[in-house]
Amino acid sequence: MIEVIRTPLAVVFVLGIMIFVHELGHFVTAKLNNMHVYQFMIGFGPKIFKYQGKETLYSVCLLPFGGMVDLREDESDPTNARSFSNKKPYQRLMVILAGAFMNFVLAYVFIVGIFLTEPFPTTTIGELAPDMPAAVAGMAVDDTIVTINGETIEYWTDIRNNIAYSDETSFEVLVDRDGQLLTFTMVGERTEGEMRIGIVPTFENNPSLAFSYGFRDFLDKSTMILDGFRGLVSGEVGFDQVSGPVGIVKQVGQVAQTNNFKNILYFTAILSINLGIFNLLPVPFLDGGRAVFILVELIRRKPIDKDKEAYVHFAGMVLLVGLMIVLVFKDLVM
Repeated sequence: MIEVIRTPLAVVFVLGIMIFVHELGHFVTAKLNNMHVYQFMIGFGPKIFKYQGKETLYSVCLLPFGGMVDLREDESDPTNARSFSNKKPYQRLMVILAGAFMNFVLAYVFIVGIFLTEPFPTTTIGELAPDMPAAVAGMAVDDTIVTINGETIEYWTDIRNNIAYSDETSFEVLVDRDGQLLTFTMVGERTEGEMRIGIVPTFENNPSLAFSYGFRDFLDKSTMILDGFRGLVSGEVGFDQVSGPVGIVKQVGQVAQTNNFKNILYFTAILSINLGIFNLLPVPFLDGGRAVFILVELIRRKPIDKDKEAYVHFAGMVLLVGLMIVLVFKDLVM
């Protein structure tokens, strides 16, 4: 019974918080710019909760696959100073970009939160493998690595990048031993495709490392996802590697079965980065497509015809809905 309930709860949590934060970004930025927000909605389909505020209808719907902050973007009433369309271009641009920005913030917060609970490898040696290059060269436990082949070392990942993933075979390692700087030269051994010198780090809980490692991991995952989108456009990444709503639900279910809440948080962070980057793509109907029209308006110093813009966004919506249908079909048959 628990197994049956776990996946739906995980899906609601992952998609719900990711979409809520995205729409909250639009909502708060619109309010800060004194825009009239008609509706704040999370999900689609039948409403399971709604509340009419002073001017905004707040609602939660059954299907957690989207959301909306209704600003009546096509409203053309010149007498409504709080209308989205009557605000300055930079204000509208801020509102449009705020959703993706909040997805990136959510991802970073989750990643850092996970890292805050984990001990980190340091640049100080905790163990030396006997008969390996580091031990033979004379390095010792508690030595702190300062540089490798002249490259400054700040994190354990710097050590791996300069040894395990290096094309070099010979390494000059500068260490700090009780305040004394010592240099050791050694030739690495290649094992399982990686260069090794036989050292194991010490581990410690370090909040400052959590923030810096979290930022690095956030940038690494963002770059990886961006490269994936580029690969789709160039044809380097096959369409079979793209997941739609059904595929995402399956993946959430698989993560939920690990019984590790950290895994769910990390998967949410990755999906949130995906959502942020996807929404910033310069495709009509997406936030990125809307931002392009505002940027063109800023360059031309006059607004683009609203009817023409609406036609373009409608065409983009049709294409995206078609893509979703294709992805749903693909996920169901695979």
